[in-house]
Amino acid sequence: MNPLEVSQLPDWESGFDSKLTVESRMPYKEYTGILEQSAKDKRDYRLVRLPNNMVAICISDVNAKTAAVSLSVGAGSYADPSDTLGLAHLLEHMLFLGSTKYPEDGGLHAFITNNSGWCNAYTSGAGTFYCFDFDNGVLDEALDRISSCFIEPLLRADAIGRETNVVDSEYQSKLTNDYRRQFVLQASLSNPNHPYSRFRTGNCSTLDSSDPESLRKKVVDFYNRYYSADIIKLVVSGNYSLDELTEMAVARFSAVESKGNTRPILSGHPLSENELGKIIRFNTLSNISRIRMAFALPDIRAHMRTRPFNSLMGNFDPSLISTALELCNSTNYRLLIGAKSHDGVEFSKKEKFYDVPYHVADLPEELTTGLSKDKQLEDNFHLPEPNVFFPEDFSIMRQLDARPELDKSVPTLLKYNDSLELWYRQDDKFYLPKGTIIIKIVSPIVNSSPLNRVIFEILSRSWYYIMTEKLYSAKCAGLSYSINDLRSGIAVSINGFSDKLPLLAEQVVKILRHSIIDKSVFNDCMKNAQEQYSRIRLQASSAQAPRWIIQLLVVQKWHSTDLEESLSSITLKMLNSFSHDLFEQVRVRMLVTGNFTEKQALSIASTVQAIVKSQPLPTCQVPQARVVQLDAGYYILPKTALSPETTQSLAVAYIQLGRKSDTQAQMVAHVLGNLFSRSFYNRLRTLEQLGYSVSAKMWGFNKGNLFAKLLVQSESNPIYLSLRITEFLRAYRQTLVDLDASKVTKAAETLVSKRQEKLKTIAGEANRMWNHIKSKDYDYEQIDKEIACLQKITKNDL
Repeated sequence: MNPLEVSQLPDWESGFDSKLTVESRMPYKEYTGILEQSAKDKRDYRLVRLPNNMVAICISDVNAKTAAVSLSVGAGSYADPSDTLGLAHLLEHMLFLGSTKYPEDGGLHAFITNNSGWCNAYTSGAGTFYCFDFDNGVLDEALDRISSCFIEPLLRADAIGRETNVVDSEYQSKLTNDYRRQFVLQASLSNPNHPYSRFRTGNCSTLDSSDPESLRKKVVDFYNRYYSADIIKLVVSGNYSLDELTEMAVARFSAVESKGNTRPILSGHPLSENELGKIIRFNTLSNISRIRMAFALPDIRAHMRTRPFNSLMGNFDPSLISTALELCNSTNYRLLIGAKSHDGVEFSKKEKFYDVPYHVADLPEELTTGLSKDKQLEDNFHLPEPNVFFPEDFSIMRQLDARPELDKSVPTLLKYNDSLELWYRQDDKFYLPKGTIIIKIVSPIVNSSPLNRVIFEILSRSWYYIMTEKLYSAKCAGLSYSINDLRSGIAVSINGFSDKLPLLAEQVVKILRHSIIDKSVFNDCMKNAQEQYSRIRLQASSAQAPRWIIQLLVVQKWHSTDLEESLSSITLKMLNSFSHDLFEQVRVRMLVTGNFTEKQALSIASTVQAIVKSQPLPTCQVPQARVVQLDAGYYILPKTALSPETTQSLAVAYIQLGRKSDTQAQMVAHVLGNLFSRSFYNRLRTLEQLGYSVSAKMWGFNKGNLFAKLLVQSESNPIYLSLRITEFLRAYRQTLVDLDASKVTKAAETLVSKRQEKLKTIAGEANRMWNHIKSKDYDYEQIDKEIACLQKITKNDL
């Protein structure tokens, strides 16, 4: 018997004892076994079953400033009727448009937004998922509103056409996305008797809303058939006791109807014998090439702990590992290859929904039985060398060499000159053997021209390429690193166990300083860069617009078209020469934080300096970000999409509101944005149905102005879209005049709640400190100042 098919899925029946809630004495069942959690996790958990068989997890987090709710329904697109593809997705859009108890269209979304919240949902093949977070104080009412949509949703007929258009707009927005095109193609060429092969998103042709009552009936039938408490899982988290959370969950969700186990039963396998042993070639729109080997494997969800296809660590089971390896053989897979062009291949077929040209053939012998005969492949496998990055010392450095005169709540500047700026703070909150080292190497030449900029990008790619191979063992040891090519230089962030972080920092900087790029690495990185710029041209208009506005407002910011033009002139010799010139004159800025002493921080900085070994960079030569101040007026920047494949237009308005460094002005702007963002979304997307991508939010630079950004992406004429944005702003003036003052106070309170949320990791605190260091405002009390401003804002300030 195949051991992969032996284990059972989780048992939700045994191990539960009958209980009554403390206050209202409502019945439920509580799991009496042990719930495993990290020793550092200070939250309390409770697993319960409601009277309707819904399973829920309650999480008590006394330090949480926001509450969260998530639900998963064990039915998704696999349950779509074959004549109404996308129905599960449409129901996901329809479910929260009102209930019998709370009938207002969009009322739940408005409630969540008005209470410092956020919500999202998505539909997969096997399930549908809903996520919410909001202010702790409204958890019970939020649960009441959310549960009412599962108990008696209106699924209103007057919204069917509107939401079908939204689903279609979502579909249209992904037509040029190569990831989506590949996914849909591989699904369509799977076993036609398995629902994996179906189109999932839905569009106006599969969801015909010409007869809204008929389509609504199908939505209602889907809800009635599948949305059963028995296949819904609930998670509730907040700063309440477990008894209080249980009380709310049982009170609000016990009324969701139990219809038995309505989870769709899937038979067969997405890859039958007819689909295996095939090679599928397809055309990509970008220059990026793709390859995917898909093996036919059994359902392994029951082996989540062991994860036989992912890891040898953990609950090691040799029989599972052996079976998994046996299934990954040369006769049990199919191959997908995507590229801009394929020599000698004629594409006679196209995928129905995304118009993807493709060709299917049998795998050649050298890629099937021939692979098992290639003994040279076996010789390439060997056991790794001992990992020097595995930590050995887990002791906590509790201020061993701290100076009492220092303010330990903020980073301390240990060293400052034209060569080095070293900031340090020892962790006094988490007491974990972890840390973060951030190194920024500032050079005046990296952004002096489009050519220099793109050479620097290729060089950064090359460094990362080399690190991926040479420092793989560091990642295996739980350490991580990232490099970012900035307008003023290279920034490296290193995180993980503090014991070996100095060693990793040393190795990373040595690669930056001493690597000679060879031809193969250069060619690969050049190809990747070309593919990236190709993808940029194919991006949705909403992704292209910020590049134009940043180029307009930031000095000097080169546009992707300028960089792409310079790319073709780069040679390997130029790259290595630039790498040498880059370090001729630099300034190193560093932050060392976490489980380190002051002495260790100085030692790390000394090591980095010794490797970099360059001339100092005076302050007057350090590149400075400059942002354009717009004069009062109305400016129009018309642009044509970078690719003729782009099907949707865009109008985006940037409204200059004031200096981002002005805390009072910034907080007033954020309160205003909190108020009008929902109105903007509701007017232009929900009511006017202008498109799927509609948003209004605040946007700005560290050193510059704050802007209100109002965006609509649609198939409509962009002039028309801009007129609708202008009309919204005109009408909203009166809305603001009529606005109840209590709503302003509530909006400010929700922003306060968000800012009171504590950072949960050393790396998170390091990033916040670094943002203040790199912007040179050194305002580590910014959050407290923002909260103080928000608590005083009134309607008159708007």
